[in-house]
Amino acid sequence: GAGFFIGICFLILFIALIIWLLCCLSLIFKDDYSDKYMLDKTDDTLITDVFIAALFGNDFDVTEDQLNTYANQNFCSTDSDKSNTLEHIRIYFHKDQPSEIYAKIRLYSYELAFYTKAEFSFKDSDNILSIKFSDAKLGELPVPDFILSSILGKISEHQSIISVSGTTISVKATYNYDIADDYTLT
Repeated sequence: GAGFFIGICFLILFIALIIWLLCCLSLIFKDDYSDKYMLDKTDDTLITDVFIAALFGNDFDVTEDQLNTYANQNFCSTDSDKSNTLEHIRIYFHKDQPSEIYAKIRLYSYELAFYTKAEFSFKDSDNILSIKFSDAKLGELPVPDFILSSILGKISEHQSIISVSGTTISVKATYNYDIADDYTLT
């Protein structure tokens, strides 16, 4: 009768839910970005170029290679035992459209590919670089903003200079040099 029909309906819904979850998991663990988040060129001259420009009061341009090298050296973890870390990152700038960021993250001990569009802004008065993320994907699965906010919070919790607000991260963009009191130029 009616109880049997309701039981079959619940069974069908349960099976559909399991199939949907399995599809989501297969999309999350798909990594079609490995060629995009690995650095093929490095350029570790960013700090030198910034220091020289600051010393002489000159403007400077940051290249993709400089920024990607700096980000990988300073924000990525090589400790494979750590959870909730950024392992690789690569930023692609595009003229007149949002940048793209590809990364490999370790989230709850799982290695996942990550993609997002990003809009960069810089507040000169506070020396804060802000990056607003949109259209994010874990593997091939689109990520809602509230989950993206949680992921950003998790992977930045080990970084003291990064703060997260919604889908925007802010980074203090300063570099301090301490010159010892007994330092003399010769």
